[in-house]
Parts: sequence; structure tokens; C-alpha cells
Amino acid sequence: MNHESILESLREEFRVSIEVHEEDFLLKFLQHHLPDDATAFKHYFDNGRESATRISEIIQRNIRPTGISTIDPNDFSMLDFASGFGMVNRHFPVIIPEATVEASDIHPKAVEFHANHLNIKCHLSNYKPSNLNIPNQYDVVVALSFFSHMPAHSWLPWLRKLSDLLVEGGILIFTTHGPSSSVASTERFINKGLDFYFYPESEQDDLIQAEYGTACAHPSFAMKIFEALPEMHLSEYKQGIWWGGTQDVYVLTRCTPREQVFLRCEPVQLPSTTQQIIAKKPEVKFRFNR
Repeated sequence: MNHESILESLREEFRVSIEVHEEDFLLKFLQHHLPDDATAFKHYFDNGRESATRISEIIQRNIRPTGISTIDPNDFSMLDFASGFGMVNRHFPVIIPEATVEASDIHPKAVEFHANHLNIKCHLSNYKPSNLNIPNQYDVVVALSFFSHMPAHSWLPWLRKLSDLLVEGGILIFTTHGPSSSVASTERFINKGLDFYFYPESEQDDLIQAEYGTACAHPSFAMKIFEALPEMHLSEYKQGIWWGGTQDVYVLTRCTPREQVFLRCEPVQLPSTTQQIIAKKPEVKFRFNR
């Protein structure tokens, strides 16, 4: 069965663009690890559809009244960051038709591919978040399997940058390797006391490995980073639900803290029985040696 007939059958099943790029690293990874091209192509489109569906569900349950996001569930903008060659976002017109979608990727060929074959505007990314030039803000920013490649020192700058791309009330969705990932159980992760691990290797050998390798983050590490983002609130976390159980998902909602107002209240009058119990509480004294 040749590639054309395989892709035509997938077009009928998924109703999306079946154009694929010869340098699509995700597809090449699947072709290398699966028994034949038919299985690899099917997995590529299945996985993209599953991710698009899961993103749609996350967005809907994190919008008011079930969540804290204030975006319009029937009309919102979305950025697919680190989009690759559109494995996931090609499914958005079918699964999330209410979203106006743009993308961003570090590969110039991926930027060109989005424009020519997926009809999606794609912004060229950069190794440094300070050099990322995207003039718009979005209701939703998605970064699947991006932080699973970032070294520890890159997390906060990139989370700040992606947060700045959100409107007030917007949603950031990202995934990374976590405790249930196979990365966490390899021989490279022997020291179980670590809350973050990075080694400079990945399936994308065309990128600088020291800046784009393989990372594994315990939730405790992520929570420390979130403390430096006071305008971002963790609204959902699930362990091991993405990419076949290998990655955790974090959902942050942009909700800038308002000025705190402390309300004065009258003293609470306790029942007499409670007052007696408190009064009878023995006094504890400590003696310290000089």
C-alpha cells in the first residue's frame, strides 16, 4: 500500500489536510519505531485528533462557570506554540471550529508548511524567549511537549513569555514528562531525590541539544516556578494523561490579583461550654539551659 492510498483513506476518516512534510520529526519518529508506514501514518493522525479533542475538553471545563477563565467559549483565539508541522492543529477546524488559530515553531520550513498546506499563520520562534516576536495576544496558548525538552533555567523565562501572550482570563495549556514518564524510570534518573532532570539529547537532532534536550519535572519543581508568576493560577493538573501516559498536563489561567481588601468583622462570641474548655486548657512551660 503506497503513501497516496494510505493518506487518501485518512482524509476520508479525519476530514483534514493530509499533507505531511518529509522532515516532520514526529512522523519520522513514528516511522522509525512502528512496524510499517501505514501504522505510522494512522498513529500520527490518531494522536493529533486525540490531542485536539483533549485540548477542547480542557478549554471548556476551565471556562466559567466550571473554571475561572473568562474567555468566550464560542469565539476565542488560540496559539499552537512549538507546533511542529501541524500534527495537532490540522484537527482544530474540525474539533474546535470556534477557535481562530495561529501557530509558532522554530523551524522555518514548518512556518512555510503551515501557510502553504494548512492555511494557518505561523510565527517563527527562537531559542530565546526574549527574541520571540509575536505581536498578538490570545485567549488560549497551547504548548504540547515543549517543556519536556527545556532545561530548568528556561522554564521561568518561557512561561513568562507565553503568559504575556495571553489576554486577561486566558488559558495556558502545556505538557511535560513527569513522575509517571518512562524518562523518570530510566537509568539516568537513578537519584530519586531529584525534582527535575535534564539531559542534552532529543529526537530533534537539528536543534541545539543543550537548549532542547529531554526534561523530566516533578510537580514540586513546576509549583516553585509558578510562585514567580503571580498573575497565573494553576487551574488544572493531571499526571500522565498525554502521549500514551508519558506526559503530565498543566493548565494555568491568567487572573491578575486585585488589590487585597481586608474586611473588619465583629468578634465571634463562642458558646459558654467552648469558653470553659479553652479556660481549662493547661499551661505548658519550657525551661531552657543557658
